[in-house]
Amino acid sequence: MAPEFFEENFAIRRAFGTSPELFRSTSVPSLEVLATNRVNSCYKIGPGVLPLAFFAVNLSDAVRLVSRHLVTILIFSRFTPEVKLKFMKPIVGIIDYQMGNLRSVEKAIERVGGQPLVSSDPESFSHASHLILPGVGAFRDAIAELERRQLVPLVRDWTQSGKPFLGICLGLQLLFDTSYEGGEYRGLGIIPGEVVRFPFSTSLNHLKVPHMGWNRVHSTRTDDPLLAGIPDSPYFYFVHSYFATPKHAEDVWLESDYGQPFCAAIRRNNVYATQFHPEKSQSNGLSLLQNFLQLS
Repeated sequence: MAPEFFEENFAIRRAFGTSPELFRSTSVPSLEVLATNRVNSCYKIGPGVLPLAFFAVNLSDAVRLVSRHLVTILIFSRFTPEVKLKFMKPIVGIIDYQMGNLRSVEKAIERVGGQPLVSSDPESFSHASHLILPGVGAFRDAIAELERRQLVPLVRDWTQSGKPFLGICLGLQLLFDTSYEGGEYRGLGIIPGEVVRFPFSTSLNHLKVPHMGWNRVHSTRTDDPLLAGIPDSPYFYFVHSYFATPKHAEDVWLESDYGQPFCAAIRRNNVYATQFHPEKSQSNGLSLLQNFLQLS
């Protein structure tokens, strides 16, 4: 879009309380999308929905769009976030650092009504409302890739922002201080604790490592928004040889048992992370992901 268009309409933008940077964004959908109830991210700008019209090529097009959709815009702008979620697809960032089961997570998010955004560029998540850190593979390689791609600040800043965050499998383990997988490696240090291997004795040699397959989980919380609509003690799908040991018991959200009790998921404020794979856990996993999208 030509720079002179932004200058020409500065007074209009100022009147609606919207910055020029928003108009330069390509992530916010047009009013045509809004009018067909396929809004993806316009709720991020709250009541300032009207300025979306000025993505039009010129002022006359903007006036035409506003006049056509004024009623829809004004009604939508007064909806609560919970109501808006029924009319939009939240943008869900999925961090690509070449260590995750990206396509499975992406497809699962699409199935539960989200708009997945897979990227290794931290700047691309600026309009995302939720962020997922997936992970499959070795801890050492994963933390090295996050550092090499300069994604560590993104994860640390997001977990402190209050916006919903979900780690999956290795994405849970990376949040901790230290992992002893193949040595001793420093993690992100967001959740105090360590990642250790199942210490099976000879009396438990019938249990194979990795722990692979379906297993029950039990919640330690009474307030459990991500398990809403899911039966008690549900089954989820696990594939792992190491598990997290949080320093603080209050960080443990879900527990499971494989020769011994272990932490199956953690939760701290806006940060959720599961050792199991919700994207591979059929209806229970999809329900958990759908509940995650309901968080704001």
